[in-house]
Amino acid sequence: MEKSQKGSKKAKFLSVFETFGRSFLLPVSVLPAAGILKGIGSAFTNENTVEMYPWMQNEALQFAMGFLEMLGNVAFDNLPIVFAVGVAVGLAKQEKGSAAVSGLLGFLVLHSTLNFLLDATGRLVDAGAENADELMAQAMQTEVLGIQTMDLNVFGGIITGVIVYFVHKKAIRIQVPQVFGFFSGPRLVPILTIPAMALVAILFFFIWPFIQQGINILSLGVLRSGYAGTFAYGLSERLLLPFGLHHGINWPIRTTPLGGVFTIGGQEYAGTINAYMAALSDNGAIDSMITRFSAGKFVFNMFGLPGAALAMYKTSRPENRKTVGSLLLAAALTSFVTGITEPLEFTFLFVAPALYGIHAVLAGLTMLVTNIVGAAFLTPTGHGLINFLIYGVLQGMRTQWYLLPLLGVGCFIIYYFVFKFAIERFDFKTPGREADPATITLHGKDETREKMGVKTQKDKEKEQENENGLALHDQALQLIDAHGG
Repeated sequence: MEKSQKGSKKAKFLSVFETFGRSFLLPVSVLPAAGILKGIGSAFTNENTVEMYPWMQNEALQFAMGFLEMLGNVAFDNLPIVFAVGVAVGLAKQEKGSAAVSGLLGFLVLHSTLNFLLDATGRLVDAGAENADELMAQAMQTEVLGIQTMDLNVFGGIITGVIVYFVHKKAIRIQVPQVFGFFSGPRLVPILTIPAMALVAILFFFIWPFIQQGINILSLGVLRSGYAGTFAYGLSERLLLPFGLHHGINWPIRTTPLGGVFTIGGQEYAGTINAYMAALSDNGAIDSMITRFSAGKFVFNMFGLPGAALAMYKTSRPENRKTVGSLLLAAALTSFVTGITEPLEFTFLFVAPALYGIHAVLAGLTMLVTNIVGAAFLTPTGHGLINFLIYGVLQGMRTQWYLLPLLGVGCFIIYYFVFKFAIERFDFKTPGREADPATITLHGKDETREKMGVKTQKDKEKEQENENGLALHDQALQLIDAHGG
């Protein structure tokens, strides 16, 4: 009984963790496009690059590239509000439009209330002072949408999204008196969001300085974890992938102080993505500690996994190689060019979970070595050739992009020989090793998770929808019968 309760609590925790992680997908989906715009724009407007290539000094080109960089900055400069709306919508199960409006309204209420409280208590820094930026940084204050407020970073948006979700979940079911019927359901959510976020703001006015100190200690711990932390991140991120839980550690590292707080051009930036995008606009060297949780992914996506694909091809039956070769080549090219690794990763996870464990260890080691040698390229998402060219090569030698092919060759060889040895030694039935050619196939997420008995929160929601659909279908048939057929 006790074990059953513990198992139930663990399953509930994992479900909540996964749901929370998946809610990040909507707000971060804008970052790749925004990052490409900023990456291209900053590559052609960087002073050092323009000096090296005089043809870039063309005014029309500089105007166009500056325009692209500005468009990219729109998303990165407003990440907190993007997360406030995106998390609320991502968590809401219904009436997502109401959740979006409430997320925006809640975010404005949060920071407007904090501004009021800071002003009323005399703690609001004079924004017109000569050294206002320095004073505001010391007081943990910033400007958000023109509102001078406490510096909550992206956490402010995430907190707003979560609070709005809970208000939305309760308010959507509240039946108000008939005379006020117009304000029931989705219209009630933004109304209740105002006092809810005002109370949250009052609470955070008192406790946020202590929370910020705790976050600073954690971020300092991440930075001081050094190479061991890089390996641990790479290993755990891959191990969480099959369960759909990897987003829960990815995006806090990339967008909040948990990924580190870096000073660039005299200004502090929290999270690895924000810091890297700021570094691209700066003329100085790029700190490889900013990119340590990203650079290694380029290496094993573009070289390591294709090495594993070659090992699976070489260990297949000779009569099956033509068929299996075309499948694996397509999957390897997908991984190399776009950074989409699922066709390969879920295939050897399906046929032999031990192979996936080997891959997770090799991925962690690859990220460790890439960090040690000082590679300094990063992307918001999609660790493949396209983003490597934009965020690495086009940014000049300061990213040390030339390290990728050097590390990649070694990574390819190691993956190839380790996988070839493991497949032959333990006779893993990778594609093409079975006698029946009909069994030659790559395996996807759903098939692999079904075999492993793993159900993500998304799977459970689909099952619930199907059950509800069947129930409605049965009710419809009963109603038809009741009305004479």
